Formats: sequence, structure tokens, C-alpha cells
Amino acid sequence: MYRHVHGIESYAIIQVMALILFAGLAVILLRRSNIRLRHAIALVVLYILCNFVVAKLLFDFVKADGRHTLFDHPAFAHFLEGGYWGWPIAFFPCVLAYPFVFRVPAVSYYRVIALMVSPVFAVQKVACFCAGCCYGCETFLPWAVVFPDDSVYELRGVPIHPLQIYDALLPLGILIVIVVADRVGGESTRPFLLPLMVGLYALTRFGTEFLRPNRDGATLLLSQWLELGAVLGVALLLTVGRKPWRRIVQTTERSTVIAAPSLTGN
Repeated sequence: MYRHVHGIESYAIIQVMALILFAGLAVILLRRSNIRLRHAIALVVLYILCNFVVAKLLFDFVKADGRHTLFDHPAFAHFLEGGYWGWPIAFFPCVLAYPFVFRVPAVSYYRVIALMVSPVFAVQKVACFCAGCCYGCETFLPWAVVFPDDSVYELRGVPIHPLQIYDALLPLGILIVIVVADRVGGESTRPFLLPLMVGLYALTRFGTEFLRPNRDGATLLLSQWLELGAVLGVALLLTVGRKPWRRIVQTTERSTVIAAPSLTGN
């Protein structure tokens, strides 16, 4: 919508803001959970790698069909060409494994991730809205938007769903649910905050994906299959897998008192 600010891509500016927000939340929330600063630094590095390296490779091979990849053009200019997709696909498995690898208290660590990721998702989607990417399909609803000529959106002048705004507001709703569950449920719900957040985020994205254009008659998009799998996995964990999951994460929490590898933090 506002692609450039003083000659600089607004997408890049807001993505930097999202990174700063992520880093600030990581430092504040991890320190409040008595987890050392080094783990906040590791989390920020993981965020950068997933958002810019992994997301670029996923876009190159999944969305662009491998026609022009980072391996073909291994230069910083390739990142400036745009096209990033699917960073949570790599991020969430990594943060799930992290406490088990580095002996960080799993419940506390997962709680931090559950609280901090949703607002970052929201800011990132504001970046998409300003650039005109990740747009919705044509609509004549009263809140439809029309992107200007300099936007990434190909059909300028056509009213479309402000899908980026939907995808920015929904994570804020998820954040409210997580905060309420954390405060009302207390210690008993904290092992399940991250799975709950992942499930709700996947469910909302599964729904909004139906508003994307150019579906080519597909029943479900690849991203929707992944999101559906996440929703079903979380539903299974929260129903029949509650006791095993609680036992696993709480055992890891207790083991941090006994063992302390080089990257430990508590």
C-alpha cells in the first residue's frame, strides 16, 4: 500500500522492526524466566536464518519451482529480489528441539515462544500489506482494498480482500487467548501453551488461505495441507497425548538442574 518510504522499501523497514520486536521480547521474556541471555541471542540468530535463508530457499524451490534459486545466484542481490515463504516450517521444529539439545527448561522456554511469536507475525503481515504481496482474491465487500500502481500486486485497481490485515489481526487474537490461558490455567496449562498457539495459528492460516487468488481448482494448497497436519497433530497432543507430553517437558525441566552443557542456561 505504501511500498516506499523515502526511497526505501517499506517491506524491509517493517521487517527490521519485526526483528527488533522479536529480539526485545526474547531478551525480556527469557530473562524473566531465568534463562540466560545467550539463549535469547541464539533465538534471534535462529529467527534470522529461518526468515531470510530458509524462507528464501523454500520460496525458490516451492513457489518458484526451482527456476532461479539461491544456489544459482549465491549473492546478496538474490535476497533483494524478494520472495520469502514458510519460515515457521523451519522455526517451530527448531524451537521444539532446542530445550532438549541445550538443557533449557522446556516449559519456561515454550511459554516464552508462545507469548512472543504472535505479535511478530502481526508486524510481518503489515510489511506484506505495505508492499502489496501475500494478497487476497477479488471481492466487492465494503472493506476491500485497491493497491496502487507501485505495489507488488499484479492487478492494480482491482478491489481485493485485505488478506494481510486478516493475517495480522488474527495472531493478536491468538495472543489474547494464550495470555488468558496462561493467567487462568497457571502452571497446569503452561506445558501446552506453545502447542495451543501453533494449532490456533495453523487453523487461522488454513482458513484465510481460501481467500487467496489463483488456486487453479486445487482443493487445498500445499500450505493448507501443512497447516491441516499441524492442527491435527496439536489436536491429538491436546486430547490423547497430554500426559506423555507433560511428562516429557517436565522431565526435561528437572534435568536442567542436574546437567549443564556448554550452552546451558538456568
